[in-house]
Amino acid sequence: MNLEQNIANIKSEEYRKYLDFYSNFHEERVKCLKRKNCKDQYIETVKELKIIKGTKEKKLSKPKYVFVDNRIKEINLELNEMENGPTGIRNFRFIVETDSSKKVADSFGELKKKFQELTNEKKELKEYLIRANNLEENKEKQIEINAQILDEKNKKRLLYFEIQQYYGDETKEEERNALVKEYVDNANLKKLAKELNKLNKTEINYIITDLPTKTKTPEKSLEEKDKKKKKIIKRCPKGEKKDKKTGECVKKDE
Repeated sequence: MNLEQNIANIKSEEYRKYLDFYSNFHEERVKCLKRKNCKDQYIETVKELKIIKGTKEKKLSKPKYVFVDNRIKEINLELNEMENGPTGIRNFRFIVETDSSKKVADSFGELKKKFQELTNEKKELKEYLIRANNLEENKEKQIEINAQILDEKNKKRLLYFEIQQYYGDETKEEERNALVKEYVDNANLKKLAKELNKLNKTEINYIITDLPTKTKTPEKSLEEKDKKKKKIIKRCPKGEKKDKKTGECVKKDE
């Protein structure tokens, strides 16, 4: 796994443009379906997006993904089998102690090497999630929002005790109602909770192994373009006309 390259891919201009293209592709497709006279084609397959407008064709290959959670689960299963399976590391240690042959030692060495490679990959995948989702940067924001939530809850607590003091006092009914209205207003608390939830959420849970590529129908050659140009018909001089057979200018019959 190339950690730095994977981080670069997810933050690349190519991937950002792909997301914009994908969104626009479906918006235009819906508009086209609503129009009765729309002959454009918007085709989506597992591997690509294709737009056909008349003789023009534009294709964009989809990026290739690896889903991190799924890959970590696969690694955990492999590591468990390699450590605790019938031919796993634990059993191999006993075999090595009783059979010190080169073949057994080499097999044990290969198993440990593979085990270490998978352990390193798992570590890099977790590091990728942290960096791709800016989780380290979000920690400070989380602390700040949690402090604001705590402050809001303390204000609510003080309001509650203040409201209790006005119960039974009819002369303070207006003040009490204003405090109750303020107490039940949880708009700010909900807003802060929403921001906190967004920071805690791991939105990017995939790796892009191959970025998308765009292709268009090739430009027609100058020769083909020239053929399509309207031929300029030269007119005969005054007093002459074109001969129907030869196409040459001849004198008109007097």
